[in-house]
This record gives sequence, structure tokens and C-alpha cells, in this order.
Amino acid sequence: MHIPPQADMVVALRDLFLGEEVEGMRLRTPVAARHKFFLRDLPGGAYPRFYGAPAGVTLRPVLAGAAATSEKLGVNVIVFSFYYWTRHLLR
Repeated sequence: MHIPPQADMVVALRDLFLGEEVEGMRLRTPVAARHKFFLRDLPGGAYPRFYGAPAGVTLRPVLAGAAATSEKLGVNVIVFSFYYWTRHLLR
């Protein structure tokens, strides 16, 4: 698995199980295939990166190895709009 160094989250390519070791990290929750999980601990209010782009805002502190659920990760439209405009429209 190739993980960019700036990534805070990645997608599970298959169902992953509680306690399973992935890239040297033990999972704290099960993660369904095609769902995201956190690679590092983040405080509440952080903007985790997914494929180099902000992927929302953490609603509370999250731990590495935990699934990225709607209880932990919210959408911040301002961040996405800023990222989109600066990366795609202002070139």
C-alpha cells in the first residue's frame, strides 16, 4: 500500500478487523471496505488530509486506527471551497 506522507486518512481496500495490524498500526475499530480510517491522532477541529486535500474537519479528537465516521468527521464547505478555488480555478 502506498501512503503519501502528508495523508491523515486512507481507504480500506477490504474489510479490516478490530486489532488487525495495517502498515505497522493496530486498528482501534473495524473498518469496512471502501471506508476511510485515520492514520494518526488528531485533535478536534483539525482538517485531516485525504489524497492531499482537506477531507473535512474533526468534530472531536480522533485516534490513529479508528474508522472515519460521521460522528468524528464533519464537512466544512468553506475549506473545500477555498481548496477548490486555489487549486483548480486560480491557475
